[in-house]
Amino acid sequence: MGTESNEDLIQKLKEDIQQGEDQDLEFMEDYPSNEHELKKEIAAFASSNAGTIYLGIDDDCNISGMSIFKNNSFQDGKDKIMKNLYGLCQNAIKPPIQITVDLIKCPENIIIAKLNIPKGIEPVYYSNNRPYVRNLTSSTPATPEQVKELHRKYFLSELLGEPSTEKQNFLNQVSNQLSDFQILWCDIENRNVNPDLDQNIYDISKTAEILENLSLDPTAKELSLNEDLDRLSDKLDNMAHHKFFLDGGLSWNSFIEKGNEAFELDNMILNRLQKNHRTQQSEIESIKKILVKNIKELQINWQKREKYSEYGELAKLRETFRQLSYNFNRIANLPLQLYSTDVPISLRKVAKNLREISSYKTFVFNQNAIKDIMDENMTIVSSILKEIEE
Repeated sequence: MGTESNEDLIQKLKEDIQQGEDQDLEFMEDYPSNEHELKKEIAAFASSNAGTIYLGIDDDCNISGMSIFKNNSFQDGKDKIMKNLYGLCQNAIKPPIQITVDLIKCPENIIIAKLNIPKGIEPVYYSNNRPYVRNLTSSTPATPEQVKELHRKYFLSELLGEPSTEKQNFLNQVSNQLSDFQILWCDIENRNVNPDLDQNIYDISKTAEILENLSLDPTAKELSLNEDLDRLSDKLDNMAHHKFFLDGGLSWNSFIEKGNEAFELDNMILNRLQKNHRTQQSEIESIKKILVKNIKELQINWQKREKYSEYGELAKLRETFRQLSYNFNRIANLPLQLYSTDVPISLRKVAKNLREISSYKTFVFNQNAIKDIMDENMTIVSSILKEIEE
């Protein structure tokens, strides 16, 4: 992405080698002759949680470098590896997934490729028509039970009720995307390092893509939302293609300016949307059930935190927090008469709290803050459950 110097990348490489392979880290000795070996690793991270793959380091953490750079100039080797990876991620892995690549120049002309894999927006990713998930230090074919679980979590986010009309379905979809960018942007200054930065860029690009498609929906024109949605999509797409440089923060500040402009437009559209967005009683009851499921999901995963730590799967807990932050914010932005006026405020607080603790900086380096914030979250969601169930 251009935000880290080669020295920074080398330092992170040393730290990762010391840590060793785990739920979000994989070493491969070279670009494999059998590309399926790499495809399944990428697909597994896209299904499970964001992860990093180093090419040029064996399983024993010995740095050997990539052979393609030993037989080609740096530029030729770079061109070949980038072309191969693009074809792999866009054509061989299903659905396609966008990754970023850093080439690390080590002493003695050794080149290491660092592949940054985001958590994809789809529930499951496939290589050779088989679903893959990440299990600690290995990427394995997903069992039917694991596929079912991934879809269950996906639909906690996607199925906010059962829209009674095409218009209602359209409004739900737009509201979801606008809500997602709001929660993404609320802690952007805390996510200026990888893996968070690359995940944000990926999420922004997907929101732009979805909003562009929604702007072409006949309902968008009927509600005079098509031009605003198209404008917002363009702004987000521009952000997704923003170039970062080691320039003392100038390119980062430019990115923030673009994001603030997009956020203002997003908020304006969301306010307009809520004036047109009304739900039937049957839909309200369905959304209540979705809210309760998300609260239970949060409670259960927090209760399991020690097991996540014991099994070396804390990356899964972090991803659960990240996904649930989106879910709660989506529900908070629906104009529903299913709770008191305090509940949407409380839901937004929970969403922002989860967003904060799912950042790399907080999750890895500030465990005490996580406990305090989650204690607050547990109190809030328990109160919401009590109100809903009364």
